[in-house]
Amino acid sequence: MQTFDRTIAAHWKTIANNLPVAYLYETGNGVCDPADCGTDAEVDRLAGLGVEVFGPPVWTLVTSQGHRMVPTARSEKFQAMGAVLTPWTLERSGCLENAVAFPGPCGWYYQGLADSAYEYADVLLLMYSLYHEVHVDGVFSDFPATNTAFLNCVPKMGEDSSGLVNVLNTANAVTWTDGVLASHWFPKGASCPWTTTPETDADCIHNQGLMTHIKDSLDTCGNNTLAQNDMSIGHRGAAMVAPEHTMASYKLAADMGAGFIECDVAITKDQHLVCRHSQCDLHTTTDILKGAHSDLADKCSVPFTAATAAPTNAAVRCCTYDFTIAELETLCMTMDESTNSQATTAAKYTVGAPSWRSDVMVADECHKIVRHQDMAAWLIETGHNAIPELKDTHVAETVTFLTSVGMTKETFANKLTDELKAAGFTNSMSGRAWVDPLMPKVSET
Repeated sequence: MQTFDRTIAAHWKTIANNLPVAYLYETGNGVCDPADCGTDAEVDRLAGLGVEVFGPPVWTLVTSQGHRMVPTARSEKFQAMGAVLTPWTLERSGCLENAVAFPGPCGWYYQGLADSAYEYADVLLLMYSLYHEVHVDGVFSDFPATNTAFLNCVPKMGEDSSGLVNVLNTANAVTWTDGVLASHWFPKGASCPWTTTPETDADCIHNQGLMTHIKDSLDTCGNNTLAQNDMSIGHRGAAMVAPEHTMASYKLAADMGAGFIECDVAITKDQHLVCRHSQCDLHTTTDILKGAHSDLADKCSVPFTAATAAPTNAAVRCCTYDFTIAELETLCMTMDESTNSQATTAAKYTVGAPSWRSDVMVADECHKIVRHQDMAAWLIETGHNAIPELKDTHVAETVTFLTSVGMTKETFANKLTDELKAAGFTNSMSGRAWVDPLMPKVSET
């Protein structure tokens, strides 16, 4: 079970101290004191509580050394602890879309990698470092096929692929044509834009050697490329190509070989648990502002307020706990949309998904909100693992709502575990698990 809230991590260890708990953190996220957030002291303190799984952003584990990607000192700290690592998140940067306007993977998720990530294919160099040098136990991905294919096909250089099959579920293998993935990722081959003499540049030779190894491994992988892999984690499903936290998104993640599929757990006005990335994102992830739901839009925590003369921007905040489950089930889920701060009407506030996301695979459908208990039942039915995250228990407005209905964040956490148990999940590490698994690593040195 995952949380950004240290008190919930401790609570889960108290009520179920034999179950792995994942603590997610980032510097300055408001969940912990910025003075110690993410420090060695904090990690040691949480480990002392029994927390054995850590989910930091990827940039805390890999950095640039010259023009190569290498493990950070923090990743070495985690390795020395024997911690299970499930960092986040691949394919979450608009910089990835345009190698002309942007030099390569960049933005918040790729900070520290400006000297080693120059084009979209360099995400694979990041995966190589994460899996074969940091030895993470899984990475969240908005397009799990990338993660699955790498895990199933790319061994550490100098090793064969025999060590990869220990986390494969070959019963769910998907037919794949040799060379298709390699052609997608390497239309021009690896490049080294920092040098005019790539044939003698040591970092270029190193990176091109890795790229050739990765390309050759993907090119010859065959039918197991997208076999279900329990180290591949579908982040909100397959949120790059379907509205996040919908059954369409979850099913695409399963088709892409994700062994774990995430439901971020939010709560409704009448205390049903639903899958939403935030308690308060309905104004950008549903059609609540589109006109047909004006009666519901008026119930939002912050109903739409039009922009006026600068500096007054448009404002709106619609939360799951503003509505009953019946009301939420009248909405259509959408791709997470960008916003227009100068909008003068609610209908003009959202301006469509960023161009690096597309719902073309599942367009022209009304995707309904998913109840957590239904998602858990589907995971059991299809043989996939759950990796739930309890949302926003550190946010004052969430705590205020819970208090208003006679709940605490601890009873909210208990409700999540109760639904998972009712669906049939256990804490078994050898079967389906309802917490982050202690999975075998891809490669050990």
